[in-house]
Amino acid sequence: MSEVDNLANYTFSDEEGGDNFDVINNAMTWAADEKNGDDVQPGQPATGGGSPGRRPAKKPKVGKGDAPSTSFSSKASAASYSEINVRSFSRPRVGLPDSGLYSVVLQQAVRAAMREIVHEVAVIIEVPASTTQLLLNHLKWDKDRTIERYYEDSERLYKDAHVVDPSADVPVLPVAESCDICYNDIDHGTSKGAGCGHTFCLPCWEEYLTAKITKENVCSKIGCPAHKCPTLLDSDFILELLVISPAVQEKYQTGLVNDFVQVTKNLRWCPGKDCEGVVRLTTASSDWICISCPHCRETSCFLCGEPWHEPVLCQLLKRWLKKKQDDSETGNWIATNTKDCPKCGVAIEKNGGCNQMHCTEKGCLVAFCWICMKVGSAYQPHGCNKYEEKADTNSRRAVLERYLFYDTRYNVHEQSLKLETKLIGSVESRMEEMVTHGKTWVEVQFLRKAVESLNRCRRTLMYTYAFAFHLQRNAQQELFEQNQADLEQATEKLSGFLERQIDDSASVLDVDEMRRNILDSMTYCERRREILSQHVYEGYEAESWDFNV
Repeated sequence: MSEVDNLANYTFSDEEGGDNFDVINNAMTWAADEKNGDDVQPGQPATGGGSPGRRPAKKPKVGKGDAPSTSFSSKASAASYSEINVRSFSRPRVGLPDSGLYSVVLQQAVRAAMREIVHEVAVIIEVPASTTQLLLNHLKWDKDRTIERYYEDSERLYKDAHVVDPSADVPVLPVAESCDICYNDIDHGTSKGAGCGHTFCLPCWEEYLTAKITKENVCSKIGCPAHKCPTLLDSDFILELLVISPAVQEKYQTGLVNDFVQVTKNLRWCPGKDCEGVVRLTTASSDWICISCPHCRETSCFLCGEPWHEPVLCQLLKRWLKKKQDDSETGNWIATNTKDCPKCGVAIEKNGGCNQMHCTEKGCLVAFCWICMKVGSAYQPHGCNKYEEKADTNSRRAVLERYLFYDTRYNVHEQSLKLETKLIGSVESRMEEMVTHGKTWVEVQFLRKAVESLNRCRRTLMYTYAFAFHLQRNAQQELFEQNQADLEQATEKLSGFLERQIDDSASVLDVDEMRRNILDSMTYCERRREILSQHVYEGYEAESWDFNV
């Protein structure tokens, strides 16, 4: 049985993925080396199962004959395998929650691990825990390096980390009679001073800290608000000032956890919507590993932190998502509102009623008819009313249309995936109905597995269009497109069959026949997905794909 089959047949138990600190094993191993600057950063934790949100593109400023600013070029270059790291390709490993490859814990467990790391280092260097936490954060939670740096030159470490040495005398500053933020009079009972000696009134402290945490999303490196003071505030000081704002306290502590996860190499946030799961890789392998979160059931890629994107590689997916973010809205606007100059190919917007156009591109200046796009005067007879077939060109318009072809299909399958994910609620209702008609809960699990299989196939299908966009045409691409078409047909068949069966009240009475039909369709669909994926992986290994960038 393949790893994919294992995942398809795996059933999560209620106990899996709990936030018990025992799941972490030895918390000391959480502090990893500094992250390599080339590491791909994870995606936002609350983006759901789809792609990152697109920013609306501004309407390009194009006049008559002006070319809008866009990255659509008719000169595509071929990417080498080294550019997208295909030479180091290894086939993905589908990890189950009990596979030993990783564990998924909740935020409370991460906080406990952080406290234990802080405690161990604080005991060794004999420094208060809140100060130790600032030093650890400065060195990206590398406890060995923190201890080493402290005993080499503690004074330099404090200076580099912008932390006040707790054993040093607090700077003696002139007694403040008013708050330097609001200028109201202050006294000992209504103000508080930081370790650097700067004092502000309690309401200003609270407002300042709340703004930093809730609006600027700064938690680990909140500095003193005094002008040009580099001193960082420790967590004990901040939490004490926010004692009347428990919601802000919680957001602050969550932010500390997030910063810890970001700098620790073997940790990732689960990208599932509203999921607080943190994935901890328990193997030193840098393989392409599929993570299955037992809390939200989202599958994700540990290498890049995005939802699981088989069969497209992380580097290609990153290019695709960036292009979608930068070009989708602009591309759709250009396709709808402009035409290409018949001579130089720049995109032109018609901003008047007359159909006689003049390209204003330097070196072109051609006159043409906006209706038929023929070069020459629109005021003279030129057969504008006769239909003629267009010849294919390598213009920027063709490049744009090619991108929109793949973008449209990617978006359609992404939307279908979102809708089909909601099927699980309808399926569970139908399963309960079947149980009331005499079936056991185990006997009706095929419905849930079918929906999960449908989601896997739909997700793979969606990402095949991100993969195909980067391909140059060759014989292997033709085979890929046939496999893609087969998977598309099988996926739509399974989707339609599930929707009909869920809506058909009579099907409850003939569960055995429904089970046979659904399992047959599901098995075929999974087989088509596996065939497509294996073909893509073989192409990576044999370097038989030609990529455009």
